[in-house]
Amino acid sequence: SAPIAPIILAHSVLAASAAAVPIPWIDLPVVTAIQSHLIHRLAKANDHPLDAATIAQVSVAIGGRIALRMGLRELLKFIPWVGIAANAAAAFAFMHASGWAWYWYFTQVRQGHMPTANELRVVYHEQLQKGVELWRTSHGEPKP
Repeated sequence: SAPIAPIILAHSVLAASAAAVPIPWIDLPVVTAIQSHLIHRLAKANDHPLDAATIAQVSVAIGGRIALRMGLRELLKFIPWVGIAANAAAAFAFMHASGWAWYWYFTQVRQGHMPTANELRVVYHEQLQKGVELWRTSHGEPKP
């Protein structure tokens, strides 16, 4: 997973940068595009075909209430600086978690195991905590 880590980190930083834009909701299409690029890049790195059914299956399993949370977190941007920092931290952690969850999914499928939605959620939540800690240790920001 060594060559994958820099890819996921770079996309997480890009998402955090996009989310730091102080205008509410304007960053959501950009963050979504960054995530789509990351998913396609991970699929290609794992020689895994990517179709709408796979995207839907994994996204529903790990996505849950993420879109709602991100949308609500955008409201924090009305609070100068605090909202921007919280939004950047959240985008970083969510991108980190989804990148590693997708990577885990692709490696499991390659090994002949079709992950369940529950397994994907567990991996996602573990990686979300790691993303939060990585952000905290590098930025000293509050938990997203």
